Amino acid sequence: METYTITTIATVLGSFGFGALITALASRKKWNAETRLADAEKKLKDVEMYSMMLDDTRKQIDALSKQVEAFQEREKGYLDIIKKQMNTETDLRKRISDLENKLTAFQKKYNDQN
Repeated sequence: METYTITTIATVLGSFGFGALITALASRKKWNAETRLADAEKKLKDVEMYSMMLDDTRKQIDALSKQVEAFQEREKGYLDIIKKQMNTETDLRKRISDLENKLTAFQKKYNDQN
């Protein structure tokens, strides 16, 4: 009877030990899975945040690109105005030179007559 009791006790303890071992392993796997899930959810939130930041940056770049294009168009207009003014200045300098030459010729003619 003593052997039967020891065998029964050993079997019961072994069952509990084996059950505890299985439970511990399952709990460990569950805890690891929950930890990985929490990490993945945090990384997903980080990715979503950086995605929103990237979208905002793209919108800012697009707005700045449009401003640069507008500035370039305005600059082209200013360069056209400058070119026209330079041509006008050249024409006026030539007219002034011609008028100075005519004035010199008239002065010489006038001095020769007197």
